[in-house]
Amino acid sequence: MSKTTDTPTSSQRTRASLLRRLRDWDDVRDAPEFKALLADPKNSEPL
Repeated sequence: MSKTTDTPTSSQRTRASLLRRLRDWDDVRDAPEFKALLADPKNSEPL
């Protein structure tokens, strides 16, 4: 996250670890498709 806001920087936008923390994703966090996306190891690698 940037130091002044909760807005992710461009390098953080697609990282799974960020998706787990951002409140924007709270509505879909329990969806099986979202859980599968986060569970995939390919999505946890650095860009």
